[in-house]
Amino acid sequence: MKSKKNKSALNSGLRLLSRRPYSQKEVFEHLSRHWPEADVNATIVKLRDLKFIDDEAFVDWYTTSRLRARPMSKKLLEFELKRKGVKTVVESDDLASAKLALSKKSGLTYKQAMRFLASRGFNWDTIETVLKKRYNDPNVNY
Repeated sequence: MKSKKNKSALNSGLRLLSRRPYSQKEVFEHLSRHWPEADVNATIVKLRDLKFIDDEAFVDWYTTSRLRARPMSKKLLEFELKRKGVKTVVESDDLASAKLALSKKSGLTYKQAMRFLASRGFNWDTIETVLKKRYNDPNVNY
């Protein structure tokens, strides 16, 4: 069951975490595919003690990364984090995120922009505010 490249679950965890931060749940799921549960649990404890696994730091990193690359609503971001095993309240401005998401798209009709923002999890009030400014005021450039 052990990989020839990695002699221990700890080495596997360190190799995984060397790429990018992961939540504790993600590390557990990855290691449990290759190692017995007792080894995985001991590895998780060791990695937390060494500060390689820190769910609070992971939330900060993930939130910054996701909102920069793919702006979305606070609700959708919290849902993604929950799937990764982290329950938290994200501090995010939906109106600013919606404006940023729409600024990355050009040539969308009103209906296409509405669908696009809805697919990013924004509520109707936010969508309506952003679209009214963009499509009814020619001086607004987002």
